[in-house]
Amino acid sequence: MPSFDFQLAFEDAAPGSGIVGMLAPMAIMFAIFYFLLIRPQQKQRKKEAEMREALKVGDEVVTQAGIIGSIKKVTEQHFVLELEEGSMKISKAAVVQVIESSKS
Repeated sequence: MPSFDFQLAFEDAAPGSGIVGMLAPMAIMFAIFYFLLIRPQQKQRKKEAEMREALKVGDEVVTQAGIIGSIKKVTEQHFVLELEEGSMKISKAAVVQVIESSKS
């Protein structure tokens, strides 16, 4: 029966295959996730926040629920939308798209 010496197998391992050899691939994977997933998402959030801050009275917007209306009043955290039949108070975070910006 052939015997296998585990001690010799580990001695023949390439130098630097210790903790550095294990951490390097993990660091590379983190960098890939950062540049492919995290960074683009942060840019998208920043762009959406800038869009919401630039909204003003008279802009026509679409909410997450698909409601279309014109901004009638702007407060710190909310908008009052003017709809065809009445008005509605919504959170600034609910606005997803500007259809038409007022020219003022």
